[in-house]
Order: sequence, then structure tokens, then C-alpha cells
Amino acid sequence: MRNMFGADAKEIETPLPPESPLYNLPDEKIETAGYRIFARDSLPHGTKRPLIRGITVGTKIRVFYSQLDLSGGLVGEPVDGIVGYDPKTATNLMCAMIRYAVGK
Repeated sequence: MRNMFGADAKEIETPLPPESPLYNLPDEKIETAGYRIFARDSLPHGTKRPLIRGITVGTKIRVFYSQLDLSGGLVGEPVDGIVGYDPKTATNLMCAMIRYAVGK
């Protein structure tokens, strides 16, 4: 990421804040996140907010990054051992990223 985005790549070191436009789209607020059981054991106790990271280029987030799995949640499979979001949260986050990217 540093090769592509230089110093801006440092932004993915911390999750987007709750006031990020990603979580506050019109008609779609994301205030909490659900995690798979296996993920809950590796997250700080009581974590309930999404942990998506991003790199802003100009005035928009142009790169989204997640250290936690989204793909397993998107297919809705109840597979053990996945450190990621539950299916509902994964779907909501991915929809928000797509809507944000296309400006809707």
C-alpha cells in the first residue's frame, strides 16, 4: 500500500471513526457490527462497532480495507474458525462501501 499511496497508506492503521461517511449514508446508518464467535475472542472485549479502514484520496475514501473477513459473511456460511463479521453485518458493510463508491 505504501508503494501505491505513499504516506496516505498510514491511514489504514486505524479503523474509520463512527462519524465516517461510510457509516452515515442517507437512509443507512451503521452504528454497530456483529462478529462471528471466533472473531469475538480475538477482538477487544465489548467491541460493537465496525472496524473498516480506509485511505482518503482528495476528498473521498478511495480504498477500503478490512483486517476481518467479509467474504465468508457475504456467502452466509456458518463456518467455524473465521475471524470476521457475521453475515448481516458483512452484507451491510459491503452494500455501504458500494453505495459510498458510486455516490448513492
